[in-house]
Amino acid sequence: MSDMPMAAVGMGKPGGRLKPIVFAGAVCALLAGCGGDSSDPVKPNAFQAEIRRTTGGIPHVKGDDYASVGFGMGYVWAEDHGCAMSGRWLTVGAEVAKRFGADGPKFAFDARNGNLASDLYVQKMIDEGWLDKLLKNASPTGVLPEVRELVRGYVAGYNQYLKEVNNVFSDSRCAGADWVRPITERDVYLNATFWADMLTAVRNELSGFMAAVPKEIEEAAALDGAGPIATLFRIVLPTVRTGLLTAFIITAVSLWNEVMIALIFIQSNDNFTLGLSLMSLLSAIQYSRADYGVLFAGVSIMLLPMLVLFILLRRFVIEGMTLGVGK
Repeated sequence: MSDMPMAAVGMGKPGGRLKPIVFAGAVCALLAGCGGDSSDPVKPNAFQAEIRRTTGGIPHVKGDDYASVGFGMGYVWAEDHGCAMSGRWLTVGAEVAKRFGADGPKFAFDARNGNLASDLYVQKMIDEGWLDKLLKNASPTGVLPEVRELVRGYVAGYNQYLKEVNNVFSDSRCAGADWVRPITERDVYLNATFWADMLTAVRNELSGFMAAVPKEIEEAAALDGAGPIATLFRIVLPTVRTGLLTAFIITAVSLWNEVMIALIFIQSNDNFTLGLSLMSLLSAIQYSRADYGVLFAGVSIMLLPMLVLFILLRRFVIEGMTLGVGK
C-alpha cells in the first residue's frame, strides 16, 4: 500500500468550501484478495471526487462516475466515523472476541457492538461461502456493476484517509489500537449484512406466519367459490394480521432511522430528513459552540413518532414474537 502514488489537494475546512480529492495510481495491490472483481488494472486518475461540507459539517460528494462517488464517500466516512467503523470491521470479520474477549469491548462503537455470539454468526456465514458465490455471479443474480464500482471506490477512499493519518484516529476509543487497518471490498460486502438484517427479520416473520395458514382453509375457500385474490384478502391476510403489523413496525423503525441513503441522494438542506438534521447538529458541535437545547428538542421530535407507534401496536409485536411458544 505504501508504494501507491497518491495525492490529496485543496483540503478545505467545513463551511461550504470545496475539497477536491484526486487519487492516482495503480490500486491493484490495494484490492488484492478482495471479494469484488478487481482484476482489471486501474488507470491513473481513476478516482476524482469533490467534497463540499455545509456549515453544519454535512459532506456532499460529487463525482463523474460511481467509483469516484464511492471514493469520496469512503474518504469522508473514514474522516468522520473512522474509529466507529474500525470497530464495525472487527465485527464483520468475526474478530471481536479475539481482540476484546467474549463480551466484546467495554465501550460502544455503535448500536451493533460485536461479541462472541456475533463472531460465531458471522464466521458461520463466511464459512458457508454465500458471499463468494454472490460475487462470482453477474447481475441480476449477483452484485450490480454499479455497486461493484461504488464499493471499489469506497475502499480506495477509506484507505486513502487512513494512510494520510497513519492509521491513527483522535477518538480515544481507538487510541493506540493495533486493530485499525485498511479495509477490503470483502469487508464492505460483509458489512452490508447489517443492512440486510431488517429484510431478513421481516422475511422470516412473514414466512413463518404464512406457513402457519392451513392449506385446508384455502381449499375450503376455493370450494365456496372464492378466487385467489378473494382468498388472499378475505382469508390469508386477516389470519396473518399480527405478522404483518410486526413486520410493518420493524420496517417503519428502520426506515425512520435511516440516514445513509438520504445523505447520498438529498442535496439541499431544505429537504433534509429529521435524521440528517440531527446528524448535522451533531457535526456542528465539533466545529462550533454546542446548542444542546436544540439538539435535545430534535432528539425528542425524532423519538416521539416511533414511541407512539410502538405504544399503539405493542400488543401485536409481543403477540407476534410469542405466538406458538406455549402449548
